[in-house]
Amino acid sequence: MLIGWLEARESIYILDWWLSPELYLRRPPSHNEQYRLDNMLRAAAERGVSVNIIVYKEVPQALTREYDL
Repeated sequence: MLIGWLEARESIYILDWWLSPELYLRRPPSHNEQYRLDNMLRAAAERGVSVNIIVYKEVPQALTREYDL
């Protein structure tokens, strides 16, 4: 995923139910600030890449059965 975002030329699409902009994609965080999700997406946008993010909430009515955990 990291390499794909670094090499993106046209667009990046992210679809998730939970997304933290403070997610580090390389460790240790103290040496890899440029690989924090928000910084990487900002850099991609500054290169002219279209960044599209959809964060959704699970809809209980869409679930077809109940699960016992």
